[in-house]
Amino acid sequence: MTIGENIRRIRKAKNMTMVTLAEKIGCDAALIRKYEIGERNPKRDRLEAIANALGVNVEVLANSEFDGVTAMHWLFQLFNAYGGKIKLEKGENGEDEIYLALPKLELMKSWYEEYCRYASELPDVKRTYDTEEEYRETVDKYLATQRDFCDWMDCYPETEANKQRLEEQRARDDKSRERYLNVDLIEQMQDFIAGT
Repeated sequence: MTIGENIRRIRKAKNMTMVTLAEKIGCDAALIRKYEIGERNPKRDRLEAIANALGVNVEVLANSEFDGVTAMHWLFQLFNAYGGKIKLEKGENGEDEIYLALPKLELMKSWYEEYCRYASELPDVKRTYDTEEEYRETVDKYLATQRDFCDWMDCYPETEANKQRLEEQRARDDKSRERYLNVDLIEQMQDFIAGT
């Protein structure tokens, strides 16, 4: 999805009009419309204001446009940063499926737990229904459950139920960053000493 499509999707999910969003960030509704249709892209500070007004993490909007190569590079970075492991298995249909594990990203447990809750609440829309009304109610519940799961992801980390896990991950990330900076400093000193 484009940045504009995500702004529109989340704004509509929050039952917010363009006018209301524009008022919250101090601009004209016409500008919001231009963002949503892709005529213009908001600068970083405006994007942050939009994310705050929508109650979502700015990364939901900022990193919404990507392709396969961009996704691969994000995965490479995650793989390196969080001790990634890759596994190939045959899927249910016999096709190869690649699984990526990130053992040092403890927050993946929260995502998995939320996904399991979501999957358990998702009704079966493929079964036969006695009435059209029963089918419509099931479809409505299905869509509402999907929206709730998307909201959980869009608003993360505010939606993280396990605050201790979040704090532990932040502490681990700080230590990793510190270690990286120390390694970088050592390499710079070695380069300086070597005269390169």
